[in-house]
Amino acid sequence: MKIDKSLSIKLTEVNVVMTILIVWLHIAPIFNLPQWVQQIAIIAVPCFWTISAFLYFASFDFSSPWMSYKSKLFTRTRTILVPFIVFNIFGLLFSLALLQIHPVDYHPLDGVNAGNCLQALYHSKWNGALWYLRALFEFALIAPSIGYIIRATKWSILLVVPIYLLCQYAPYSSFIYWMVNIFTGAYIAIWHEQLIAYYTRYKKLYISTLIIILGGATAAWHSGFCDDYMIRALTAPTVIFLIMNIHIMPSTVALALAPYTMLIYCLHGNIMRITSKIPSIFGVSSEFLAFILAVALTIIAIVILQIFLKKSPKTWKLIMGGR
Repeated sequence: MKIDKSLSIKLTEVNVVMTILIVWLHIAPIFNLPQWVQQIAIIAVPCFWTISAFLYFASFDFSSPWMSYKSKLFTRTRTILVPFIVFNIFGLLFSLALLQIHPVDYHPLDGVNAGNCLQALYHSKWNGALWYLRALFEFALIAPSIGYIIRATKWSILLVVPIYLLCQYAPYSSFIYWMVNIFTGAYIAIWHEQLIAYYTRYKKLYISTLIIILGGATAAWHSGFCDDYMIRALTAPTVIFLIMNIHIMPSTVALALAPYTMLIYCLHGNIMRITSKIPSIFGVSSEFLAFILAVALTIIAIVILQIFLKKSPKTWKLIMGGR
């Protein structure tokens, strides 16, 4: 399928919003905010998985699968695996430097030796949020097999039921855990034309069904009958609906922030260890205000850092995998 300019802009808007929510998700517990505030951000990761799978198969050429697979694997090695390694090492160096200022901070080399150094890297010990990049690369290794299963029949969407029942027991940092979102995103890309036709014809029915499902899930969640996994699973159709129908933020703002999202994702975990302490220095008494300030400062700090890094194009190209 071809991604037109309008869809591309909407995807960019979602990417920017979800990146901000990731920072939100990781800072909220520091300020002991109510659970509902933290729950708002849990949609970010399933959104990323849904869109990543959608984008992978939107440009996958099934008429030349081996060439397409090799091309995508090469690209993702450069754009995902290289930053995963680089920013994990940065996290280690950052933590070692921070120890000189804040001795009570955890020691990044605790339990790490020459024998298990690669294991520590694999599990993102020095930059926890990067588990997603590692899992995304692992997904890319087996992605075509998922695509062929979905292409076999449009009724393959029914497989989300057993996937939902089985995959929720996988580790959170495994792409298997997110297979409902991956499968849904891939299905939408592969059967895009047919789904657009159905959606156009039965738009009101789709919207009504989606509202009922989301309303029921929200009520069930508040009553304790629905867990976070179900909310994450239901995120996929919701995201696609939003992308198809509305701009979730001004496109000019999204396009301005879009170049910074990757670096924000890769660095926010380390940078927020400093920015989260700044509100208390200035005596901000409101936990919610302090939280918003910390999120904003984290993003601003990384945007400024990127501006300086780009003054050295070779360094920038190296650490960002050619982006």
